[in-house]
Amino acid sequence: MLLAVSGGLDSICLAHFFVAHKADLGIEWLGIAHVHHGLREETADRDAEFVQNFAIKNNVPFFLEKLDGDLLKAKCGSLEEIAREARYKALRKFATDNLADAILTAHHGNDQAETLYYRIRRGVSLAGLQGIHPIRKFESVNLFRPFLQVTRKDLLEYTKSQNLDWREDESNSDESYARNAIRHTHLPHLEETVPGAVQQLNHIAELAQHAYPKVLQAAEKSFSAALVPHCQWPFQKEFSPYQEVLALNLEKLPFRTLPEALQDEVFRLWLDNRGFRLPVGERHLSNAGENFIRLKGIFIEKCRDTLWICNLHSASGQNNLYLVDEQNFSEKAEGLRFRKEGDILWPKDEKISPRKLEQWLRGKGIPRWMFDSLPLRASENRILFVHGLRLQES
Repeated sequence: MLLAVSGGLDSICLAHFFVAHKADLGIEWLGIAHVHHGLREETADRDAEFVQNFAIKNNVPFFLEKLDGDLLKAKCGSLEEIAREARYKALRKFATDNLADAILTAHHGNDQAETLYYRIRRGVSLAGLQGIHPIRKFESVNLFRPFLQVTRKDLLEYTKSQNLDWREDESNSDESYARNAIRHTHLPHLEETVPGAVQQLNHIAELAQHAYPKVLQAAEKSFSAALVPHCQWPFQKEFSPYQEVLALNLEKLPFRTLPEALQDEVFRLWLDNRGFRLPVGERHLSNAGENFIRLKGIFIEKCRDTLWICNLHSASGQNNLYLVDEQNFSEKAEGLRFRKEGDILWPKDEKISPRKLEQWLRGKGIPRWMFDSLPLRASENRILFVHGLRLQES
């Protein structure tokens, strides 16, 4: 096991407990890892030295990673989140290099309550109400948080009983960070006003962790029945400009079997689990696709009896004209192009009246986001053939 130790109260308790009970727990190898973020040079150096001395005193292998603080601050986004991801990356590397089975962190019950309080204030779904998970999978190694049922008060009592010392990170008192303001001001006030609030927040997280997978399992069973397989799409999948696309049969969507208040949220959770992340609290999904909707990189469109959902972040970046087998055509390759305004479908070998290409594509059940991805055999604005469409009706 690899212990993540910052030198603070909670991580020193973690390190002391597992070092003291290594044999009792059947642990064959134990290491201590410390990540220096390069954001507080002097005091951070002090903390790293403190943890290293603890490891040496207890005859435990010690691993130190010093990050480039200026590089972390130069990145876009929340510095807290950027630093956390960099820390976990370093811990994963230490664990992998030493063939550790698990990484242990000292997140405790107060951390869980803070996380839930923060998410509830910001707006949260059932997935978010799960808070901090006791186990997180990191590729070949698992991350465990064994102290989630332990409060900070419990940890303070442990340090007194074991005569332990620790180091305080002065940035933890800076309430310009939202998390610190919650820790030092908002949550203590809530606990004072409503005694037991911290315990109740932890209970909510525990309930959500049990409920979420069951809800997701039921949603997967219901919504998967409405999925339209690729072979039934009105166009060939390889011509799609996006790699992540869902097609749902509107008649088979299980909205009618759900209370209205749950329709949007359950559908959103299901989509989120499939990699289509949509805003929490919106009320447009149960009326899915009445219009062409774009939400944070997701397209949702109703086309005939099909609901199309595509992730713009999964753009293939592929020029679909290169997918065309030129030997299948008697005309020259220069006749292939994408759609333009004013295109008229008017094949040479079919006795049909000319019609607007866009109207014809709509009639075939082609969603709008596909219009400009289908290669056309054209003679000026006269479209002779649309490549990639299926001959049978979808």
